[in-house]
Amino acid sequence: MSSNKIYYILYAVICSVLFMSTGYAKGTQDERHIEVALRMVGHQVLLNSGDSTSRVLPISIENDRYKIQFASEFEFIPGDLVSTVHRILNESEIGASYILEVEQCNTGEVVYSYEMNNTEKSDIIPCVGRIQPKSCYIFYLSLMESEEPVTTLDTGSSPGDLFMNRSQIGYLMV
Repeated sequence: MSSNKIYYILYAVICSVLFMSTGYAKGTQDERHIEVALRMVGHQVLLNSGDSTSRVLPISIENDRYKIQFASEFEFIPGDLVSTVHRILNESEIGASYILEVEQCNTGEVVYSYEMNNTEKSDIIPCVGRIQPKSCYIFYLSLMESEEPVTTLDTGSSPGDLFMNRSQIGYLMV
């Protein structure tokens, strides 16, 4: 083999390795960005419940879902939760389509869930203003593929007003 061919092959191998490592670094950077945003979700949920001292535990991935755990019990209002999650995911440019499930720690039962999807049309908004009782909760966030841009949620003046003009949110109270 001529030395030119060896140099071309070596150059191609080096470029391929660099290209693949850049993709890997981008993937881990994206994961870290998502984890920071989800910690902010947890932090804001605790603040909304009046808790400024409890910790948001490390974010983990379980069954292709991001898991947000908390060090203490808290209560939440579903309308505030939807608004908070949507605002933070919008500001961090993570995604416009996702499913959030809230499970009871002890039983694993889903006590509240909703889907945010730019293509979904729904005016059903149950339990927006009802307070979920103080308990241990785990949040699971599933990101879905979306080509649509992240939309801005009308924050309104009250939880009931929050969703009056928002036709793209589907809710399910389990």
